Amino acid sequence: MLTRTAVAIGRLACFGSNADNQLSVPSAIGDIVGVSAGGWHTCVIIATNRSVACFGIASSDGRLRVPTDIGPVLSVSSGGWHTCALTMARTVRCWGNPANDRTRVPGDISLAAAAGQVVAISAGQSHTCVLLANQTARCWGGNTDGELSLPPTLRVVWLAAGDRSTCAVTVNQTLVCVGLISQAGRGPPPDLGPVAQVGAPKAAHNCIVSSTGLPKCWGDSRYYTGVGSIGTVSTLAMGGEHVCTLTTAGQLRCF
Repeated sequence: MLTRTAVAIGRLACFGSNADNQLSVPSAIGDIVGVSAGGWHTCVIIATNRSVACFGIASSDGRLRVPTDIGPVLSVSSGGWHTCALTMARTVRCWGNPANDRTRVPGDISLAAAAGQVVAISAGQSHTCVLLANQTARCWGGNTDGELSLPPTLRVVWLAAGDRSTCAVTVNQTLVCVGLISQAGRGPPPDLGPVAQVGAPKAAHNCIVSSTGLPKCWGDSRYYTGVGSIGTVSTLAMGGEHVCTLTTAGQLRCF
């Protein structure tokens, strides 16, 4: 999912399945300024020093092993099998399962980060995307279904990597999706209207926030029953079989 720098300080509360301890918040974490829930693991930014801590599945692929030299970070994004962070030292760092080169940051991205040109990062199931200051997107990692194939000249203001899919909101408030979610029967409907934000696409469904603040979803309707009763929202986050939103009234609503 796309993760931007958080500005509020608060305590972390998690809910849902805890089969792999992804809800078991370590007592030492304390206040946080950012959080990202991935596949069977969760990562947070600690308020005191902006370091990263991850917890969840006790796997051997390293997704919980935050590099010791990463330093303070601006944002963190947890994917299906890996996590990436944009550091305050102007680097992009990724760790976890290295399959498909999802954790190997391309050289041009490292150069862009060093120049302060990486403004947001989004880790998907098996790939990662960044949004650059010139409003273009760059993705790397797994490309099973064409999830890396966003046009290089596309001008983007919002970016979300998901399950073998990537979606972007353009400067003209249109939605462009590539990968599994763009295939026949899964792509976004033509009547979405102007789009402000897009969620991290799942295999069979996705949601957006319209320019008027209303959430809209498409695909397998089992996973977004109740979207019509939410009202206006400021942001949303996609889960595998559910969606959570922060309403403009400051309430957390999930469906």
